[in-house]
Amino acid sequence: GPSCWEDVLIPNRIAGTCQSRNCHGDIAEFYFKCGAHPTSDSETSVALNLITTNTQHITCITCTDI
Repeated sequence: GPSCWEDVLIPNRIAGTCQSRNCHGDIAEFYFKCGAHPTSDSETSVALNLITTNTQHITCITCTDI
């Protein structure tokens, strides 16, 4: 899994095996949420234990703000 920000920011950096039916993907994709939308207990996503400013201008998957 990811061990640093470069692992999730650089496309095609982490290989994997898709576990969903009819999915043949082999590259991990990462999505981000801003601090206004914390991860809830019912979500299956994993939060990185790193907090940083959004210097890469990544769009929040929940509200689409940068």
